[in-house]
Amino acid sequence: MVRHIPCGTFVNESERLACERLRAKLQAAPGDWIILSNLNHAQHPSVRSDEIDAVVIGPPGVFVLDSFQEADGYPGELVFYSLVDPAAPTLSERRKDSGWDLPARLAYAQAACAALRQFHQPQDPNLTAIVHRRLSPESLRVRHNGAPLFTDFNLTRLQDAETISPAQVDFGDLLPFVAAEVRQGGLAAADARSDIAALCASLLTLFEPGAPLSDKVRGILELGCAPNPTDRPPLDDLAQALAKLTPAEAPAASPSLPPADYWDEDTVVDFQQSRYKIVGRLGRGGIGQTFKVVELDAHSDEKFGTYVAKLVRDAADGEAAILAYKRVRAYTTHPNLSTIHAFAPDWEPDRFVALMKWVEGQPLHDLTGVLDLYAEDLGEASAEALAQRWLMDLCAALGELHRVGLVHGDVSPKNLIVQGGTLVLTDYDTVALAGETARGGTFPYTSPAVQARQAIQPADDLYALVASLFHCLTDREPFAYGTERRKDRGLNWDGIEGYATLRPFLDRATHPDPAQRFADALEGGRFLNDQVREAHPNTDRKPIKTAPPALTPNTVPWLRQLLSSYPGSRHGNSETRGLDSPFAEATYVETRLDDTLLAEIEAGEINLVILFGNAGDGKTAFLQHLARRLGLPDIHSSRRVWETRLSGGKQLKVNLDGAAFAPSQLGLGVPLRLTPRTPTESAFWVVKPWERFDLKPALPSAAVGLVAVA
Repeated sequence: MVRHIPCGTFVNESERLACERLRAKLQAAPGDWIILSNLNHAQHPSVRSDEIDAVVIGPPGVFVLDSFQEADGYPGELVFYSLVDPAAPTLSERRKDSGWDLPARLAYAQAACAALRQFHQPQDPNLTAIVHRRLSPESLRVRHNGAPLFTDFNLTRLQDAETISPAQVDFGDLLPFVAAEVRQGGLAAADARSDIAALCASLLTLFEPGAPLSDKVRGILELGCAPNPTDRPPLDDLAQALAKLTPAEAPAASPSLPPADYWDEDTVVDFQQSRYKIVGRLGRGGIGQTFKVVELDAHSDEKFGTYVAKLVRDAADGEAAILAYKRVRAYTTHPNLSTIHAFAPDWEPDRFVALMKWVEGQPLHDLTGVLDLYAEDLGEASAEALAQRWLMDLCAALGELHRVGLVHGDVSPKNLIVQGGTLVLTDYDTVALAGETARGGTFPYTSPAVQARQAIQPADDLYALVASLFHCLTDREPFAYGTERRKDRGLNWDGIEGYATLRPFLDRATHPDPAQRFADALEGGRFLNDQVREAHPNTDRKPIKTAPPALTPNTVPWLRQLLSSYPGSRHGNSETRGLDSPFAEATYVETRLDDTLLAEIEAGEINLVILFGNAGDGKTAFLQHLARRLGLPDIHSSRRVWETRLSGGKQLKVNLDGAAFAPSQLGLGVPLRLTPRTPTESAFWVVKPWERFDLKPALPSAAVGLVAVA
């Protein structure tokens, strides 16, 4: 049975017809349904909603419909709307959260009693009291802020109105939460007091016996479960008794942000200095979860954009996903790739790892078996022609990744979104460099190598893409042969006719022998383009003669060396250490001093050279260059003291670290003292035979000393 309650007037005939179609559709569905429509035009302000047009109450729970909107191209004929299932966890799920402490559970129990009272005794005189009659830990949900949410109204009836048969009902697993009188007399015996018993029995599951506070709460709730309905306290009394148990200095009843498993609609999450409100949960898997979110202004609820938020549970998987998004972000500008909006610098528990642009559409999986009808709606010649166009687009999109050595890793019907006749690839959690170990994939569509977690290659993306399109085209799992999945036999074409243009491409991309497959999407795209042009010579598609060049990491070694020539450089300062690299030697600039000093040393006119200056001003490089020209073979600065015999018989001794200089290193037995006779502004002092300095004792005439002093 379907009961339709208009809360306001219809604005146009389209809205009225849409409600009639919805009502007719629900008539064919099992169970009892209630439609509350026209909330956006409701006369009473407490019911009016600018965002919600209708609410449907049925066996699965409560569904919210957004405003009816006319479909493009069909004004006054077709309208569409959305059904939203609450993402809040059930009470039976949330009770397992060890972080949900006793004070927070107590606050929830108190709020649930107050909320049920509003069903039984609504404050608004225009609203009719209802009896839920199906309260249980499965129909009670917990919102992100700890507030209760009631669902599953398929047995609900209006107060004092019999809307269903009084026959016995098999409650199954719900029996422990059914009031005694309902067990005996059936649903016809249920009233508001029966709801009290069911609610208290459900809330008891939150409080394990043993703790003093928990035992006190259980004592109050057990009063509401009394076998005799007349012995059950009113909801107001239960709520007040629970309120008295609230600790005087208790913290907030619920944490500001619960674990991600318990997020629901309107949960606000901080990410990258912005706020994002969850619209709904898109999916949940073993690795993480996906949410539809909208960005909010920092100081208001103004919305700026809609995105897909990715969250990963495990730290190792999270860091790998962040690396994947970092690698691929710059190459997601192709129109058939979902653009990456942002990614986290590091993994954090219960925080997003990445945001992608929201792609409005439906997964390719939803068109499985009906692609012919969809192609007809788009005006395509056939489903094969539509698949050809999609494959060409996706080959070009994947080619953007393959050109730079990246592989998507999880091309599948759930990650291919159909948007307005185009196909968009999304979800980059498993992106890896070609040759790395595969990290994911959807089993029915992955290549054997990816399935075995071996090295992944660009050809594996094309393999999965073709397997996905084959499934959608033929409504057959691509490698299923009876009860076996045999990827060693290729695609299963048994009993399938047609697809003459596509089949050579599909078969080669999924060939059992990897050597026979396309190397990457670029090669596959050229092959398919040629096939289409051969089958349709009058097509406007231009031939693809050559593949675009493969891109390699954009590195310039000499530029990195140049950036290492400065103290404090984030690339290191290896080039500040003299002539320790070919780059340093190649960029050394000789001056007249190099030639003059070399000539005077070789002529025996100089016995000692001492260089003074600041760190990094070239003293080491100068001495290294001079020493090499004097015949020293190894001039690396890691050796701070050098010795060699010059061609004229003199011994050359060099110390690159004046701070560690010891006179004995130059053959002196006592401390060296230099007394300048005349001041000099030179950055180096050259000691000729006792010409400008008093040197006591004298350096042996058979030695030449070079010392750098910072």
